[in-house]
Amino acid sequence: MDDKEVASTLTLGFSQSFGTPPEILVNSPGRINLIGEHTDYCGGLVLPFASNLSIGFAALPRPEPRVAVEYLDLGEGDSFALPPRIEERGMASSRYLKGVIQALQSNGYRVGGMDLAIMGDLPIEAGMSSSAALELGTCMCAEFCSNLRLDPLTRAKICHQAEREYFGVQCGIMDQYACALGERERVLLIDCATGYIERIPLKLDGSALLVCDSRVRRELSNSAYNLRRRECEEAISLIMSRGKYSSLVEMREDSEWEMEAENLPLRLQPRLKHFIEENQRVRWATECLKNGDLERLGKIIYQSHCSLRDLYHVSIAQLDFLVDRAMATEGVLGSRLMGAGFGGCTLNLVLKEHVDSFKKRIAAEYRERYGLEAVLYEVYPSEGSHFVSI
Repeated sequence: MDDKEVASTLTLGFSQSFGTPPEILVNSPGRINLIGEHTDYCGGLVLPFASNLSIGFAALPRPEPRVAVEYLDLGEGDSFALPPRIEERGMASSRYLKGVIQALQSNGYRVGGMDLAIMGDLPIEAGMSSSAALELGTCMCAEFCSNLRLDPLTRAKICHQAEREYFGVQCGIMDQYACALGERERVLLIDCATGYIERIPLKLDGSALLVCDSRVRRELSNSAYNLRRRECEEAISLIMSRGKYSSLVEMREDSEWEMEAENLPLRLQPRLKHFIEENQRVRWATECLKNGDLERLGKIIYQSHCSLRDLYHVSIAQLDFLVDRAMATEGVLGSRLMGAGFGGCTLNLVLKEHVDSFKKRIAAEYRERYGLEAVLYEVYPSEGSHFVSI
Protein backbone atom coordinates (compact mmCIF):
# COMPACT_ATOMS: atom_id res chain seq x y z
CA MET A 1 0.00 0.00 0.00
CA ASP A 2 1.22 3.51 -0.67
CA ASP A 3 0.77 6.28 1.89
CA LYS A 4 -2.28 7.72 0.11
CA GLU A 5 -4.05 4.36 0.29
CA VAL A 6 -3.19 4.03 3.96
CA ALA A 7 -4.49 7.54 4.68
CA SER A 8 -7.77 7.11 2.84
CA THR A 9 -8.61 3.43 3.35
CA LEU A 10 -7.43 3.04 6.95
CA THR A 11 -8.97 6.30 8.13
CA LEU A 12 -12.34 5.28 6.72
CA GLY A 13 -12.08 1.70 7.98
CA PHE A 14 -11.09 2.79 11.46
CA SER A 15 -13.89 5.36 11.66
CA GLN A 16 -16.47 2.79 10.60
CA SER A 17 -15.17 0.26 13.14
CA PHE A 18 -14.75 2.52 16.16
CA GLY A 19 -17.06 5.46 15.44
CA THR A 20 -14.28 8.05 15.55
CA PRO A 21 -11.24 8.95 13.38
CA PRO A 22 -7.78 7.61 14.27
CA GLU A 23 -5.07 9.85 15.67
CA ILE A 24 -2.15 8.12 13.97
CA LEU A 25 -1.43 6.13 10.80
CA VAL A 26 1.53 3.84 10.12
CA ASN A 27 2.72 2.20 6.91
CA SER A 28 4.87 -0.87 7.59
CA PRO A 29 6.52 -2.62 4.61
CA GLY A 30 7.48 -6.21 4.10
CA ARG A 31 11.00 -7.32 3.25
CA ILE A 32 12.39 -8.48 -0.09
CA ASN A 33 15.80 -10.12 0.07
CA LEU A 34 17.71 -9.74 -3.17
CA ILE A 35 20.27 -12.33 -2.07
CA GLY A 36 21.85 -13.69 1.10
CA GLU A 37 19.46 -16.41 2.26
CA HIS A 38 19.85 -18.39 5.51
CA THR A 39 22.97 -16.42 6.42
CA ASP A 40 21.67 -13.69 8.72
CA TYR A 41 21.14 -15.85 11.81
CA CYS A 42 24.76 -17.03 11.66
CA GLY A 43 26.27 -13.57 11.24
CA GLY A 44 26.52 -13.56 7.46
CA LEU A 45 25.92 -10.99 4.72
CA VAL A 46 22.49 -10.11 3.30
CA LEU A 47 21.14 -7.68 0.71
CA PRO A 48 17.46 -6.88 1.47
CA PHE A 49 15.17 -3.90 0.97
CA ALA A 50 11.87 -2.66 2.38
CA SER A 51 9.09 -3.51 -0.06
CA ASN A 52 6.31 -1.48 -1.66
CA LEU A 53 3.97 -4.22 -0.39
CA SER A 54 3.01 -3.33 3.16
CA ILE A 55 0.58 -3.43 6.09
CA GLY A 56 -1.20 -0.26 7.13
CA PHE A 57 -2.27 0.64 10.68
CA ALA A 58 -4.64 3.20 12.17
CA ALA A 59 -4.61 3.75 15.92
CA LEU A 60 -6.20 5.71 18.74
CA PRO A 61 -5.25 5.61 22.45
CA ARG A 62 -7.90 4.28 24.82
CA PRO A 63 -8.02 4.97 28.58
CA GLU A 64 -8.38 1.40 29.87
CA PRO A 65 -5.59 -1.22 29.63
CA ARG A 66 -7.02 -3.11 26.66
CA VAL A 67 -6.25 -3.47 22.96
CA ALA A 68 -9.10 -3.75 20.47
CA VAL A 69 -8.17 -4.55 16.86
CA GLU A 70 -10.13 -4.81 13.64
CA TYR A 71 -8.53 -6.75 10.79
CA LEU A 72 -10.24 -4.99 7.91
CA ASP A 73 -9.06 -7.45 5.24
CA LEU A 74 -10.61 -10.33 7.14
CA GLY A 75 -13.69 -8.59 8.44
CA GLU A 76 -12.86 -9.86 11.92
CA GLY A 77 -11.92 -8.30 15.23
CA ASP A 78 -10.19 -9.23 18.45
CA SER A 79 -9.65 -7.76 21.89
CA PHE A 80 -7.34 -8.53 24.80
CA ALA A 81 -6.40 -7.06 28.15
CA LEU A 82 -2.99 -5.67 29.11
CA PRO A 83 -0.57 -7.09 30.04
CA PRO A 84 -1.26 -9.64 27.28
CA ARG A 85 -0.96 -13.41 27.46
CA ILE A 86 0.13 -14.95 24.17
CA GLU A 87 -1.16 -18.38 25.10
CA GLU A 88 -4.77 -17.21 25.58
CA ARG A 89 -7.33 -17.72 22.85
CA GLY A 90 -7.65 -15.16 20.10
CA MET A 91 -6.81 -14.59 16.47
CA ALA A 92 -3.44 -15.86 15.26
CA SER A 93 -2.40 -12.41 14.03
CA SER A 94 -3.02 -10.99 17.50
CA ARG A 95 -0.18 -13.13 18.85
CA TYR A 96 2.23 -10.78 17.06
CA LEU A 97 0.64 -7.75 18.67
CA LYS A 98 0.87 -9.39 22.09
CA GLY A 99 4.48 -10.47 21.53
CA VAL A 100 5.61 -6.95 20.63
CA ILE A 101 3.81 -5.46 23.61
CA GLN A 102 5.40 -8.05 25.90
CA ALA A 103 8.84 -7.28 24.42
CA LEU A 104 8.30 -3.57 25.01
CA GLN A 105 7.25 -4.23 28.61
CA SER A 106 10.22 -6.52 29.26
CA ASN A 107 12.49 -3.64 28.21
CA GLY A 108 10.93 -1.29 30.72
CA TYR A 109 8.42 0.49 28.46
CA ARG A 110 4.95 1.06 29.82
CA VAL A 111 2.30 0.29 27.18
CA GLY A 112 -1.23 1.67 27.36
CA GLY A 113 -4.46 0.60 25.70
CA MET A 114 -5.30 1.34 22.08
CA ASP A 115 -7.79 0.75 19.29
CA LEU A 116 -6.29 -0.53 16.03
CA ALA A 117 -7.43 -1.10 12.47
CA ILE A 118 -5.11 -3.12 10.23
CA MET A 119 -5.08 -4.00 6.53
CA GLY A 120 -2.59 -4.33 3.69
CA ASP A 121 -1.51 -5.84 0.38
CA LEU A 122 1.44 -7.80 1.81
CA PRO A 123 0.86 -11.59 1.44
CA ILE A 124 0.96 -13.58 4.68
CA GLU A 125 3.36 -16.53 5.18
CA ALA A 126 4.81 -16.01 1.71
CA GLY A 127 8.45 -15.28 2.55
CA MET A 128 8.11 -11.47 2.45
CA SER A 129 8.30 -11.02 6.20
CA SER A 130 4.72 -10.12 6.95
CA SER A 131 5.53 -10.94 10.58
CA ALA A 132 8.19 -8.21 10.79
CA ALA A 133 5.85 -5.72 9.09
CA LEU A 134 3.10 -6.55 11.59
CA GLU A 135 5.54 -6.31 14.51
CA LEU A 136 7.00 -2.95 13.53
CA GLY A 137 3.62 -1.42 12.78
CA THR A 138 2.34 -2.58 16.16
CA CYS A 139 5.43 -1.19 17.87
CA MET A 140 4.98 2.25 16.31
CA CYS A 141 1.29 2.39 17.21
CA ALA A 142 2.11 1.37 20.78
CA GLU A 143 4.76 4.09 20.92
CA PHE A 144 2.32 6.78 19.91
CA CYS A 145 -0.52 5.58 22.12
CA SER A 146 1.80 5.21 25.13
CA ASN A 147 3.80 8.43 24.64
CA LEU A 148 7.03 6.56 23.90
CA ARG A 149 9.81 7.59 21.53
CA LEU A 150 11.93 4.86 19.95
CA ASP A 151 14.42 5.19 17.13
CA PRO A 152 14.14 2.77 14.14
CA LEU A 153 17.06 0.61 15.27
CA THR A 154 15.58 0.15 18.76
CA ARG A 155 12.24 -0.77 17.20
CA ALA A 156 13.94 -3.38 15.04
CA LYS A 157 15.66 -4.93 18.05
CA ILE A 158 12.44 -5.00 20.12
CA CYS A 159 10.56 -6.71 17.29
CA HIS A 160 13.41 -9.16 16.69
CA GLN A 161 13.23 -10.08 20.37
CA ALA A 162 9.48 -10.67 20.05
CA GLU A 163 9.97 -13.00 17.06
CA ARG A 164 12.56 -15.08 18.87
CA GLU A 165 11.23 -15.16 22.42
CA TYR A 166 7.48 -15.27 21.90
CA PHE A 167 7.04 -17.04 18.56
CA GLY A 168 9.90 -19.54 18.67
CA VAL A 169 11.43 -18.55 15.31
CA GLN A 170 15.19 -18.30 15.76
CA CYS A 171 15.57 -15.74 12.99
CA GLY A 172 18.40 -13.31 12.46
CA ILE A 173 18.18 -9.53 12.35
CA MET A 174 17.62 -9.10 8.61
CA ASP A 175 13.83 -8.89 8.44
CA GLN A 176 13.32 -6.36 11.21
CA TYR A 177 16.33 -4.27 10.12
CA ALA A 178 15.15 -4.13 6.50
CA CYS A 179 11.56 -3.29 7.41
CA ALA A 180 12.62 -0.61 9.91
CA LEU A 181 15.61 0.96 8.12
CA GLY A 182 14.75 0.63 4.44
CA GLU A 183 14.96 3.54 2.01
CA ARG A 184 13.46 4.27 -1.39
CA GLU A 185 15.59 3.07 -4.31
CA ARG A 186 18.16 1.50 -1.96
CA VAL A 187 19.06 -2.01 -0.86
CA LEU A 188 20.79 -2.59 2.47
CA LEU A 189 24.05 -4.50 2.58
CA ILE A 190 24.01 -5.78 6.16
CA ASP A 191 26.79 -7.56 7.98
CA CYS A 192 24.68 -9.45 10.49
CA ALA A 193 27.64 -10.14 12.77
CA THR A 194 28.61 -6.51 13.28
CA GLY A 195 25.39 -4.68 12.39
CA TYR A 196 27.24 -2.68 9.71
CA ILE A 197 24.88 -1.31 7.05
CA GLU A 198 25.73 0.14 3.64
CA ARG A 199 22.96 1.61 1.49
CA ILE A 200 23.38 0.80 -2.18
CA PRO A 201 21.31 2.23 -5.07
CA LEU A 202 19.17 -0.33 -6.89
CA LYS A 203 19.01 0.66 -10.56
CA LEU A 204 16.97 -1.81 -12.59
CA ASP A 205 17.31 -0.01 -15.92
CA GLY A 206 15.17 -1.94 -18.37
CA SER A 207 14.43 -4.70 -15.84
CA ALA A 208 12.01 -5.45 -13.01
CA LEU A 209 11.90 -7.62 -9.90
CA LEU A 210 8.86 -9.87 -9.74
CA VAL A 211 7.82 -11.97 -6.77
CA CYS A 212 5.85 -15.10 -7.61
CA ASP A 213 3.77 -16.39 -4.70
CA SER A 214 3.47 -20.19 -4.90
CA ARG A 215 0.47 -20.10 -2.53
CA VAL A 216 2.12 -22.86 -0.52
CA ARG A 217 2.06 -21.69 3.09
CA ARG A 218 4.29 -22.72 5.98
CA GLU A 219 4.88 -21.82 9.61
CA LEU A 220 8.56 -21.37 10.34
CA SER A 221 8.29 -22.42 13.97
CA ASN A 222 6.87 -25.76 12.84
CA SER A 223 9.13 -26.25 9.82
CA ALA A 224 12.74 -27.36 9.48
CA TYR A 225 13.85 -23.71 9.72
CA ASN A 226 15.06 -23.96 13.30
CA LEU A 227 16.79 -27.26 12.51
CA ARG A 228 18.72 -25.65 9.65
CA ARG A 229 19.76 -22.87 11.96
CA ARG A 230 21.03 -25.31 14.58
CA GLU A 231 22.98 -27.26 11.97
CA CYS A 232 24.64 -24.15 10.57
CA GLU A 233 25.43 -22.82 14.03
CA GLU A 234 26.94 -26.17 15.02
CA ALA A 235 29.19 -26.23 11.95
CA ILE A 236 30.35 -22.65 12.50
CA SER A 237 30.93 -23.24 16.21
CA LEU A 238 33.16 -26.23 15.48
CA ILE A 239 35.31 -24.22 13.09
CA MET A 240 35.42 -21.09 15.23
CA SER A 241 36.54 -23.14 18.24
CA ARG A 242 39.86 -23.70 16.49
CA GLY A 243 40.63 -19.99 16.76
CA LYS A 244 41.61 -19.45 13.12
CA TYR A 245 38.85 -16.97 12.23
CA SER A 246 37.17 -14.12 14.05
CA SER A 247 34.22 -14.46 11.64
CA LEU A 248 33.49 -16.97 8.91
CA VAL A 249 32.54 -14.09 6.63
CA GLU A 250 36.33 -13.83 6.22
CA MET A 251 36.46 -17.25 4.54
CA ARG A 252 36.45 -16.78 0.79
CA GLU A 253 38.73 -19.34 -0.85
CA ASP A 254 37.49 -22.78 -1.86
CA SER A 255 40.72 -24.25 -0.57
CA GLU A 256 39.98 -22.86 2.89
CA TRP A 257 36.49 -24.31 2.87
CA GLU A 258 37.66 -27.73 1.72
CA MET A 259 40.33 -27.87 4.41
CA GLU A 260 37.90 -26.95 7.19
CA ALA A 261 35.12 -29.22 5.89
CA GLU A 262 37.28 -32.31 6.32
CA ASN A 263 36.93 -31.95 10.09
CA LEU A 264 33.13 -31.61 10.10
CA PRO A 265 30.48 -34.34 10.29
CA LEU A 266 29.14 -35.11 6.82
CA ARG A 267 25.63 -33.88 7.71
CA LEU A 268 27.00 -30.38 8.45
CA GLN A 269 29.26 -29.93 5.44
CA PRO A 270 26.61 -28.85 2.90
CA ARG A 271 25.10 -26.37 5.39
CA LEU A 272 28.44 -24.64 5.91
CA LYS A 273 29.27 -24.73 2.21
CA HIS A 274 26.06 -22.85 1.46
CA PHE A 275 26.83 -20.28 4.15
CA ILE A 276 30.35 -19.59 2.85
CA GLU A 277 29.35 -19.43 -0.81
CA GLU A 278 26.21 -17.37 -0.20
CA ASN A 279 28.28 -14.70 1.53
CA GLN A 280 30.48 -14.55 -1.55
CA ARG A 281 27.42 -14.26 -3.77
CA VAL A 282 26.27 -11.25 -1.72
CA ARG A 283 29.65 -9.60 -2.37
CA TRP A 284 29.39 -10.33 -6.09
CA ALA A 285 25.79 -9.09 -6.23
CA THR A 286 26.86 -5.85 -4.53
CA GLU A 287 29.53 -5.36 -7.19
CA CYS A 288 26.93 -6.00 -9.90
CA LEU A 289 24.64 -3.32 -8.49
CA LYS A 290 27.45 -0.81 -8.31
CA ASN A 291 28.55 -1.63 -11.86
CA GLY A 292 25.07 -1.97 -13.35
CA ASP A 293 25.73 -5.56 -14.44
CA LEU A 294 22.22 -7.02 -14.22
CA GLU A 295 22.98 -10.00 -16.46
CA ARG A 296 25.65 -11.26 -14.07
CA LEU A 297 23.38 -10.45 -11.13
CA GLY A 298 20.73 -12.74 -12.59
CA LYS A 299 23.19 -15.61 -12.83
CA ILE A 300 24.21 -15.11 -9.20
CA ILE A 301 20.57 -15.11 -8.11
CA TYR A 302 20.03 -18.46 -9.83
CA GLN A 303 23.21 -19.89 -8.25
CA SER A 304 21.71 -18.98 -4.88
CA HIS A 305 18.64 -21.07 -5.63
CA CYS A 306 20.72 -24.07 -6.64
CA SER A 307 22.59 -23.84 -3.34
CA LEU A 308 19.41 -23.50 -1.29
CA ARG A 309 17.98 -26.50 -3.10
CA ASP A 310 21.01 -28.81 -3.15
CA LEU A 311 23.04 -27.82 -0.07
CA TYR A 312 20.61 -26.27 2.39
CA HIS A 313 17.61 -28.39 1.41
CA VAL A 314 14.93 -25.76 2.01
CA SER A 315 13.24 -25.84 -1.39
CA ILE A 316 10.16 -27.83 -2.36
CA ALA A 317 8.88 -29.18 -5.68
CA GLN A 318 6.60 -26.20 -6.35
CA LEU A 319 9.40 -23.67 -5.86
CA ASP A 320 11.82 -25.68 -8.01
CA PHE A 321 9.19 -25.85 -10.74
CA LEU A 322 8.64 -22.07 -10.68
CA VAL A 323 12.37 -21.39 -10.82
CA ASP A 324 13.04 -23.94 -13.57
CA ARG A 325 10.20 -22.63 -15.74
CA ALA A 326 11.30 -19.04 -15.14
CA MET A 327 14.86 -19.80 -16.23
CA ALA A 328 13.48 -21.39 -19.41
CA THR A 329 11.43 -18.26 -20.21
CA GLU A 330 12.67 -15.55 -22.56
CA GLY A 331 13.73 -12.35 -20.84
CA VAL A 332 14.38 -13.87 -17.40
CA LEU A 333 17.86 -13.05 -16.08
CA GLY A 334 17.62 -14.91 -12.77
CA SER A 335 15.23 -16.67 -10.38
CA ARG A 336 15.42 -18.20 -6.93
CA LEU A 337 13.32 -19.10 -3.92
CA MET A 338 13.11 -16.16 -1.52
CA GLY A 339 12.80 -16.30 2.23
CA ALA A 340 13.15 -19.31 4.45
CA GLY A 341 11.82 -21.79 1.91
CA PHE A 342 9.46 -24.74 2.52
CA GLY A 343 6.87 -22.72 0.58
CA GLY A 344 6.37 -19.04 -0.09
CA CYS A 345 7.73 -17.17 -3.09
CA THR A 346 10.31 -16.99 -5.82
CA LEU A 347 12.12 -13.79 -6.81
CA ASN A 348 12.64 -13.15 -10.50
CA LEU A 349 14.76 -10.60 -12.38
CA VAL A 350 13.01 -10.02 -15.72
CA LEU A 351 13.58 -7.67 -18.65
CA LYS A 352 10.70 -5.18 -18.67
CA GLU A 353 9.68 -5.93 -22.24
CA HIS A 354 9.02 -9.56 -21.22
CA VAL A 355 7.22 -8.95 -17.91
CA ASP A 356 3.67 -9.44 -19.23
CA SER A 357 4.48 -12.61 -21.17
CA PHE A 358 6.43 -13.96 -18.19
CA LYS A 359 3.46 -13.46 -15.86
CA LYS A 360 1.04 -15.20 -18.22
CA ARG A 361 3.32 -18.14 -18.96
CA ILE A 362 4.35 -18.85 -15.37
CA ALA A 363 0.80 -18.59 -14.06
CA ALA A 364 -0.57 -20.89 -16.76
CA GLU A 365 2.14 -23.54 -16.42
CA TYR A 366 1.93 -23.56 -12.63
CA ARG A 367 -1.85 -23.88 -12.72
CA GLU A 368 -1.62 -26.77 -15.16
CA ARG A 369 1.01 -28.59 -13.08
CA TYR A 370 -0.20 -28.04 -9.52
CA GLY A 371 -3.73 -26.66 -9.78
CA LEU A 372 -2.68 -23.57 -7.84
CA GLU A 373 -3.05 -19.91 -8.78
CA ALA A 374 0.35 -18.25 -8.56
CA VAL A 375 0.15 -14.54 -7.81
CA LEU A 376 2.83 -12.21 -9.16
CA TYR A 377 3.83 -8.80 -7.82
CA GLU A 378 6.34 -6.25 -9.07
CA VAL A 379 8.45 -5.11 -6.12
CA TYR A 380 10.87 -2.25 -5.53
CA PRO A 381 12.59 -0.56 -2.57
CA SER A 382 10.37 1.60 -0.40
CA GLU A 383 10.66 3.55 2.84
CA GLY A 384 10.89 1.56 6.06
CA SER A 385 8.09 1.59 8.64
CA HIS A 386 6.93 5.18 9.08
CA PHE A 387 4.15 7.41 10.34
CA VAL A 388 1.74 8.73 7.71
CA SER A 389 0.10 12.12 7.80
CA ILE A 390 -3.67 12.06 8.28
